[in-house]
Amino acid sequence: MTKRQPIILTLGHSNHPLDHFLHLLRTHAIELLVDVRSRPYSRFFPHFNKARLEAAVTEVGIGYRYLGDLLGGKPDDDRFYDPEGYVLYGLLSRSPHFLHGINELVAEGRRHRVAIMCAEEDPSECHRRLLITPLLINRGFAVLHIRRDGSLLDEITYCDTSSADSQISLFDRLPDTGWKSAQPIRTSKK
Repeated sequence: MTKRQPIILTLGHSNHPLDHFLHLLRTHAIELLVDVRSRPYSRFFPHFNKARLEAAVTEVGIGYRYLGDLLGGKPDDDRFYDPEGYVLYGLLSRSPHFLHGINELVAEGRRHRVAIMCAEEDPSECHRRLLITPLLINRGFAVLHIRRDGSLLDEITYCDTSSADSQISLFDRLPDTGWKSAQPIRTSKK
């Protein structure tokens, strides 16, 4: 009997009503929601502020864990940014604190059915896909992205059908110093 490949799912809270977001988690049998937002709050959708979100998911029997301090896509340290304000994913992905976060996420993914959450609904623009997903795949996980309508997008299929100029090539990009965020995160300091 062969062991099944472990799976981690991802989703963005976007502007979902809380009941729809919880429905997405329950539909996909999520046991643990791992929040990877650097700043776990939403100015426009306060039901996604850390304390309120944690209370809501635990009330429906889903665990909550915050790892945005380790796996967030907006690091505080200036050395992880280029002069234009893009996050240098190649450098960040090799930092001890980020690798510690990946190890924690991998351990949770081996114990529970996990979904990592950020704000952006579209995974093509979010660090959960562009930064975290390649490291999970390199560690033997399948990664599925939950979309607004509840459908699942398989990362490997998504990569195979992405445009040739896609930001991510899972196995070739990891050591590349050109591997960075899709958009500038900070204002230029020129």
